[in-house]
Amino acid sequence: MTTPARLLFLSHRVPYPPHNGAAIRTWNILRLLAEDFEVAGLCFDRPDPHLAHVPLSERMAAMNGHGRFQLVPIPQLASRARLVADHARSVVTGRPYTWYVHESGEAQRIVADLLRRFDPQVVHVDSMDMVRLLPWLEG
Repeated sequence: MTTPARLLFLSHRVPYPPHNGAAIRTWNILRLLAEDFEVAGLCFDRPDPHLAHVPLSERMAAMNGHGRFQLVPIPQLASRARLVADHARSVVTGRPYTWYVHESGEAQRIVADLLRRFDPQVVHVDSMDMVRLLPWLEG
């Protein structure tokens, strides 16, 4: 039996439970990729009032059934100043607002660590919202 290739999965959300279109798509992509790859990844924690009844520990346990995942909070959700600054930077630079949403030193450190220690052969960037992470994946 051959060892499966290692895949780094980067997602703008924790897709479990798959309760809406984006979560359903992400969950099914992850589920199918995990059949053929050894998966490790990073998910941003995007609070969703529809999931308030599902503990985050349960959601992450479901994710970890398909690989090893680390969770990162979206920085601007903890800081109104960051939220305003991200919108202002978007206007001033002409970049899409989503360029700034997932800008996180913690996420960058986790991705660098995963690239170094997990050494993936393939990277799956789950949505255009994660485009900010592409420069971190050089090499």
